[in-house]
Amino acid sequence: MKLFFHGAAGCVTGSNYRLVTEKQTLVIDCGLFQGSVTEEKLNYNPFDYDPATIDNMILTHAHIDHSGRIPKLVKDGFHGKIYCSKGTKDLAEILLLDAAKIQEADTEWENKKRKRAGLEPVEPLYHTDDAYNALSYFYPIPEGEPVTIDGGLTLELTPTGHLLGACSATLTVEGKRITFSGDLGTANPILLPAPKSMPPTDIAICETTYGNRIHPPSEKRIADLIEALTDTLSHGGTAIIPAFSVGRTQQILYDIYSHMKNNPNSEIAKYPIYVDSPLAIDATQIYLHHMDELKKEVKLNLMKNQSPFAPDNLTIVHDMKKSMALNSDVTPKLIISASGMCDAGRIRHHLKHYLWKPNTAIIFVGYQAEGSVGRAILEGEPQIDLLDEVVAIKARIYKLSGYSGHGDQTDLINWLKSTPKLEHIILTHGETDAIEAMRELVSPFAERIDTPQIGDEVELT
Repeated sequence: MKLFFHGAAGCVTGSNYRLVTEKQTLVIDCGLFQGSVTEEKLNYNPFDYDPATIDNMILTHAHIDHSGRIPKLVKDGFHGKIYCSKGTKDLAEILLLDAAKIQEADTEWENKKRKRAGLEPVEPLYHTDDAYNALSYFYPIPEGEPVTIDGGLTLELTPTGHLLGACSATLTVEGKRITFSGDLGTANPILLPAPKSMPPTDIAICETTYGNRIHPPSEKRIADLIEALTDTLSHGGTAIIPAFSVGRTQQILYDIYSHMKNNPNSEIAKYPIYVDSPLAIDATQIYLHHMDELKKEVKLNLMKNQSPFAPDNLTIVHDMKKSMALNSDVTPKLIISASGMCDAGRIRHHLKHYLWKPNTAIIFVGYQAEGSVGRAILEGEPQIDLLDEVVAIKARIYKLSGYSGHGDQTDLINWLKSTPKLEHIILTHGETDAIEAMRELVSPFAERIDTPQIGDEVELT
């Protein structure tokens, strides 16, 4: 039995692992590479395997760095089942369709430039029709109980608290129990119940996104957000939060709602809040539809007909015309927009119009991949290229690490310690520093520790 690493090995994005057993060949996740131009070009490379030879797939959760190449996989010949949770299927539907539309729009923009330069047009990675076709292969199964899947293998999905529907995946195959962590949430997620312990496992494949960091306590997270907003808005500035549409936007709205509920005279209530992301609007509806899977206190608010995702001063921006109008509005306000790494979506227009203004605040609340626009801003670049224009960075920059959907070093260690007698730990989905920090800490937990790179294969015995 062998495990091949085709993404998120020695890096964070592009999750794609291939498990070859005597009876079946499975793919676990098939996500987009994100970050630098070099990394994103990897999405257009042919798969390192023939998709037609893959029997079935397991999708741990819907985030695009885990799901974003599924339409390409199907287009290139995969026709098996895609096992996942119901929440993951529902979120993947809006995420994959949105990804297809972004790629079509970006390709149209690129082809206009190529035509002027006398170059041949290019095709998007996949089209909207490809995304719709891929969704027909999704096969949701219940969480928290073993299910026999094709080939006689047993699969158990266990909630991780990272995102609605996010689960680790435990396979029983050839006498071994193998658990893929997917992305692990924090010990105290904002909207979801705490992650479940790892089921009894022999071999664990564990993410390490924040394997070298400790998150601040939740009280500090909210205080830091309110301080940044109050300081910016009370001085006549605009605050902009680049936020992932699925999960992170809902977390921010919930914290603002909770703050204003507990502080009726809060300064924040005086200023308009705009959610400028059509995808975030759809994602919020899915969260509401899956109310029973949310945290107890969130559920109680919903049962009282109080939407924790809709503060009184919230405006939802649906169309592009109204989105662009926000850039000429000089009144103090908060804009929450996607994408979270600032590489796509409406956030690029807002940054172009506000980054150069000293009274603007850019508040980062999520991971910024190496090579992304968000990472460049965070690391103090004096200027940046946005939509074919060089923009000076004069805004104040905030990084609120308490909003990460990923567990920190302590959370990862506790998850690995939650099952006794691990034989083998494989550390993935992290940058080099994070992986090495985790390797040193987990060495007492198992006889064998591996830290593969993309292209490596590991014998599972």
